[in-house]
Amino acid sequence: MRPVELKMSAFGPYADCTVIDFDRLGKSGLYLITGDTGAGKTTIFDGIVYALYGETSSDDRTPDMLRSKYAKAQTPTYVQLHFRCKNKDYRIRRSPEYMRPKKSGDGFTKAAAEYELILPDGSVITKKNDVNEKIGEIIGLNRDQFMQIAMIAQGDFKKLLLSSTDERKKIFRQIFNTVNYAALQRNLKDEYLNAKHMLDDANKSIQQYINGIICDENCNQYFAVQKAKKGELSLSETTDALERIISKDQIMINDITEKITDIDKKLETINTDLGKAEEYRKTEKAAQAIDIKIKEEKEKLAPLSDKVDKAKTDFEETHAINSETGKLESEMPEYEKHDKLITELISIEKTIKNEKDRNDNLNKKLNDGKILLESIKKEKTSLENVSEEKLKAQTKKSEDEKRQASLKSILKMIEEYKNDAENLKTERQNCDEVIDLAQSLSKRYNELNSAFLREQAGILAEGLEDSKPCPVCGSTIHPSPAKKSSQAPSEKQINDAKKSAETAQKKANDLSSQCASLQGLLDGKKDLIIKTLKENGMDKGIDEAAPLIEKSITQIKDRITLLDEEITALDKKIKRKEELESLIPKKQDALDLLIEDLNTSSNLLTEKSAVRSQLIKQADEHKNKLRFENRTKAAEHLEFLKNKAENLKSALEKTQKDFDTQKETVESLIGQKKQLDSQLSDSEKFDETKLDEEKTKLTLEKNSLRDERDSINSRYSSNSSTLDSISKKKNEITKLEKRYTLTKSVSDTANGDISGKEKITLEAYIQMTYFDRIIARANTRLLMMTENQYEMIRRSETDNKRSQSGLDIDIIDHYNGSKRSVSTLSGGETFKASLALALGLSDEVQSAAGGIRLDTMFVDEGFGTLDDESLKNAINALATLSEGNRLVGIISHVGELKEKIDRQIVIKKDRSGSRAEIIS
Repeated sequence: MRPVELKMSAFGPYADCTVIDFDRLGKSGLYLITGDTGAGKTTIFDGIVYALYGETSSDDRTPDMLRSKYAKAQTPTYVQLHFRCKNKDYRIRRSPEYMRPKKSGDGFTKAAAEYELILPDGSVITKKNDVNEKIGEIIGLNRDQFMQIAMIAQGDFKKLLLSSTDERKKIFRQIFNTVNYAALQRNLKDEYLNAKHMLDDANKSIQQYINGIICDENCNQYFAVQKAKKGELSLSETTDALERIISKDQIMINDITEKITDIDKKLETINTDLGKAEEYRKTEKAAQAIDIKIKEEKEKLAPLSDKVDKAKTDFEETHAINSETGKLESEMPEYEKHDKLITELISIEKTIKNEKDRNDNLNKKLNDGKILLESIKKEKTSLENVSEEKLKAQTKKSEDEKRQASLKSILKMIEEYKNDAENLKTERQNCDEVIDLAQSLSKRYNELNSAFLREQAGILAEGLEDSKPCPVCGSTIHPSPAKKSSQAPSEKQINDAKKSAETAQKKANDLSSQCASLQGLLDGKKDLIIKTLKENGMDKGIDEAAPLIEKSITQIKDRITLLDEEITALDKKIKRKEELESLIPKKQDALDLLIEDLNTSSNLLTEKSAVRSQLIKQADEHKNKLRFENRTKAAEHLEFLKNKAENLKSALEKTQKDFDTQKETVESLIGQKKQLDSQLSDSEKFDETKLDEEKTKLTLEKNSLRDERDSINSRYSSNSSTLDSISKKKNEITKLEKRYTLTKSVSDTANGDISGKEKITLEAYIQMTYFDRIIARANTRLLMMTENQYEMIRRSETDNKRSQSGLDIDIIDHYNGSKRSVSTLSGGETFKASLALALGLSDEVQSAAGGIRLDTMFVDEGFGTLDDESLKNAINALATLSEGNRLVGIISHVGELKEKIDRQIVIKKDRSGSRAEIIS
């Protein structure tokens, strides 16, 4: 991928549209990007990264922070890149979200982010995700890979050069994505620890089972069991002892069971004899009881015979009762005719009463309806003009709402203006503090630099040796060398002071520009507010106008509230008028129906009164012919006669039945007595006392044996269960031990925990492969930059076998054949090694990314620590990167590079922002 043209508008420090034409720099070789600190050198690379991936090269800067603080409000923010990949041209444009002036009206609105990718065939992609996916396909790199290959940031790789194995592992983990190997190491260790935990738990469980073995002190296995509980017996010996205990208990249980069975047979015989003795005693007692019962039941027969004779005499009265019953039954139809006339009369009386009540109710409803109809008509007349009144109220409300909205808009503008003014005040205070700090740091740097220059003679004299020429005069004799004072600043102090001063100055310039931009926006807002106030009839200042506006808004709000209440009331009146217009014809129809119902009711009353008079006459004539008052009383008397005859008959039958039943009872008892006498003569008589004593003796013996057997059986069951659990757990432990051995071996290997060997983890081993290739690539440049003096080598052994190793670097000095730690290099030598390592890593990342090659690269800073010869060698090493149509940009403000590199992009900065100029 090669950039052709980069356009940046209102982006970073570039206020206007800045165009970088990379074609003017050629297709290969070195070019310099130079300018003051903070001018925007690295922003050129940021622009390329943002155009391609929608992010900058720094994770600290998000897209919403990209708009230039120097840009005018109307200037749009965007980055547009024309690049060439595999001989095809692509154009991509991205714009972040930012605040811009509204196209109509006052104030600001958010400009949405935009994305546009134009392909070689002219087709356009505008969706963010589609653009990102297509860029990945075209270039073949994601943002992080592109950053690692296209930008060589010396500061980051110096950290890589001097890092420990653990720190370097973290760096390589991110670059070469070896996190999965680290995760595998952790998972393998977790698996090993889990297997160990399970094995320990299983062994504890086995010991718990062994502790639960029950063994009597008299048992010949007692001492073996005690040793097992102390862990002094093997698992096999323990199970053998337990099996012998269980076998002995089984024999004892069988012997006791046989004895209990013999006792049960003897008890069964005794219980049978006791049953026969009990049966004889019960039979004898029953015979005595029946003798008494027979005598009692015979005494009941005489009274029952007297009751039978009396019932037969009373039964003779039923003949007269039956004759009277027949006569009364023949008269019953006449009573039914009389009752029917009475029922009709009652019904007609009820009908007359109901109709009279209905007639009175209809008259009342008719009068009430006439009064209500007149009232409704009057109410409707009073509501004729409510629609016109509502329209007037709505018109007033609309006018007040428009006025209120206009005043609120002005008030909001005033609030925004005051907030912006307060923010500007705070920013100016910050700016003043930073300016003071920048001046103080600049003064400190100048003082240190002056002191450093004054001490140069002393610093050079420190390196003089007898018989070796002086680098200044060439003399090999040094009779009186200069002395460096104890207060002389070091070169590092000078560089640190300069960096601090430049950083503070950059921040002061940024804040100053930001304050100027904010002041311009604030003045514009103020002019707009004054203009709007005048348009609304308020020739007042901003502070005076605000309370007046708030008071007017409150007054208008109160008026609108009253108008809302008035409109609501008028809506109710309009609705009521519509209801009345619909109700009047309905009420009139209801009155007409009431008049018609009233006439019908009056006619019905006249007709029913005539029928009532006729029924009264017929009922009086019929009543004079009957013995009883009505059919009910006649029926009651008839029922009385029938019940009396039935009761006499039932009494005779009951007394006869009671006598016959009692007679049968006496005869049955006599039969039972004969049967019991026969049973007693045929039965054998036993000695119950002797049988009970024998039964008690056998029962006690049986219970004792049973208790003994239960005790042994409990021990037998517990020990059998323990033996079964131990056997099962023994098989489980065998499997767990195999798993533990395997997982420990694999975990120790992957995590570098093998005793007596170097602590190299799986991840470190994978990273060592990458690292060896990186160092090999780096050494081709380092040897060139150091004139074949230095070569890096990965340290193969650690100082001890306890620390993690595998990724430490040593340096070989070919001038004296020594090997030492890379941390012993001087500042300039460290930069060369760092740059070489960075270039080697860039080559390796490109190789790991599928051999992708970028036709343009950037190297950022770090050349200030090099002498002329080292600088020359470093440039020669970088020149090798540009072989084969590759363009390499060096980002630096080192003055010597301007003389050594002709092609340049010069960044200049002032209070209005930065500008770029190409010198080719």
